Amino acid sequence: MLDPLGQIGAATASAYLPPSPVRFNVRPLLTRYLRSADRPSALLTTEDHLALLVLQEAEEIDLTIPDDMALVSCGGYDVGAHTRVPLTSVVQPAAELGDQVAHLVLDHIAGRASTVRQVTLPISLVVRRSCGAVRDKTLLEVPRLLV
Repeated sequence: MLDPLGQIGAATASAYLPPSPVRFNVRPLLTRYLRSADRPSALLTTEDHLALLVLQEAEEIDLTIPDDMALVSCGGYDVGAHTRVPLTSVVQPAAELGDQVAHLVLDHIAGRASTVRQVTLPISLVVRRSCGAVRDKTLLEVPRLLV
């Protein structure tokens, strides 16, 4: 997933925060991380809710997205288009993903699935200002999502 970001000139770095701000209180960890001297030049979050927390916390500690740190999220909910700094996002086909998972489970229950199957779905990258892009646009079709 990081390769398309490199293609558009966005800096990449690896970092880990717990996957869901809903299940974990990530605010103290996030604050400490964003204030640290070894903060990366870019952050990829696992979901839009976490990216929204990053945007909020960055503003509170006077970090400028994308000047001080580029930000990209996975999820693709429309909320990212309406934030103060529009959020670059990897858009996942949620409805189609759910349909495919339901079919796989039903096939398994009915005994129709005797082997492991791989289903791939298209994802796309919606480029907005949070990654340092000059203007908002859908730039790239990226590799397919494995289910």
